[in-house]
Amino acid sequence: IPEGGCVEDLGAAVELCCDEHEVCYIPLMEEMCSGADSSTAGERTVTVRYGSLSCTFTLSVYEDTSYTKTVNGLTMQISGGEATVTDWDEKADHVTIPDEVDGYPVSAIGPSVFTFHLSSVTLPEGLKEIGDRAFYGSGITSIELPEGLRRIGEQAFAYSGLTGTVHIPASVRDIQPYAFTYLSHVTDFDVHEDNRYYCDDNGVLYDAEKTVLMSYPLASTNSTYVVPDSVTKLYCTSLSKTQNLKNLYVTSPSISARMRAFAASMSRERILLRRGRTALGETDSSSMPMARKVSVISRSAPSSPQIPTQMPFLWAFSVTIF
Repeated sequence: IPEGGCVEDLGAAVELCCDEHEVCYIPLMEEMCSGADSSTAGERTVTVRYGSLSCTFTLSVYEDTSYTKTVNGLTMQISGGEATVTDWDEKADHVTIPDEVDGYPVSAIGPSVFTFHLSSVTLPEGLKEIGDRAFYGSGITSIELPEGLRRIGEQAFAYSGLTGTVHIPASVRDIQPYAFTYLSHVTDFDVHEDNRYYCDDNGVLYDAEKTVLMSYPLASTNSTYVVPDSVTKLYCTSLSKTQNLKNLYVTSPSISARMRAFAASMSRERILLRRGRTALGETDSSSMPMARKVSVISRSAPSSPQIPTQMPFLWAFSVTIF
């Protein structure tokens, strides 16, 4: 941490092991620590206490130096012992972001740094944050998100050329809305099994509790998808512009869909909604619902309805919801 900082800035957690609850985690708080003096630079041993238990770790406090430097066409802002990419000269179609600058780790990419001119990028191992719209509309076709990455900003990869599978590492704890919206060539999302904040279901991106459907892979080859009963919310654009999805089953008794959740789907036949407190919200007058088949499944229907082997009718819809 920088001089004058506090241990809570680390974003660390204390792992507690007990017979009853096995393993649980609590945020590392200043009041739990002793020896965490950050008034001067240097290393010190910090003792963490929780009840009668204790452990120690080494805390590095560095001099808070702030300046700007350009490296290989990348503008870096060095502050607080870390470097952030803030600009790019757009002269190269491939960029390798260095792991460190002047000995300071490159930990973040700022907002709106890269444009459509970029075709590929190599991220630093110590990257912790990708800023809002960092790769918005860029031509990158693949991305290797490093373990240690914590935050992916709003619209970070929206409208980019990402193709195939997007792998989410275990360390990611904050994915902002629209981070992966309108990715026409993504076939599935793969969340690391050790991630405690997000998960995937048949390639679809969800929060850990599987209550929010965040993003459906637009290039998925699946023609039918059943939204899990646990889902209570569909993100805006989460099912927009799907290319092969024909039948969507929403069986949750209580679900809300945000604006343009289904907008402009390209291959579609029908949506089936379970009777109950399903909230379809308000429509956008510029793209009113054009569904010719929106069925309602009885409340008594099984939570995972049997999928018909043959669809006797074909309907087209473009639904804008909430």
